Amino acid sequence: MTSTYKRYLSVTKPGIIMGNAISVTGGFLLASRGDIDYWLLLATLIGLSLVVASGCVINNCIDRDIDGKMQRTASRVTVTGELPLLTAMLHGAVLGIAGFGLLALYTNLTAVFFAVLATLFMWVCLQPVYEAKLGVWHLRWQFVGGRSARSRLLRRERSV
Repeated sequence: MTSTYKRYLSVTKPGIIMGNAISVTGGFLLASRGDIDYWLLLATLIGLSLVVASGCVINNCIDRDIDGKMQRTASRVTVTGELPLLTAMLHGAVLGIAGFGLLALYTNLTAVFFAVLATLFMWVCLQPVYEAKLGVWHLRWQFVGGRSARSRLLRRERSV
């Protein structure tokens, strides 16, 4: 893997994407009730993964000043400058546009609405404000991801 590719991949937080993909797949399979549309599943997984990646990238850009103060996050590429802020923001925007585009084409507007609400609003708007205002530097991603995952389960039911 080239170092450029690693930089772009690391800023998307693949572990968070995988965790969300698992919950989306579970919700999709439960909502399908045995009648699985594999193309819809694939489009939903790819679209939501791109949207989650976009939220993670933009969140990294927003939190780069806070991340620089914590030992655990001080080496992130948005903090060290290995991935310039404007480049990271454009990367996040492209991922988001692609993800929302896939969801809009293959699911429905309700799924797109919940993707915006659960992923970008929670991870990009509320989480950084919560941390900054209350001084909570180690917000557990399981809490935020869990809430987003529950919302994704509802989106799957509405996209069928």
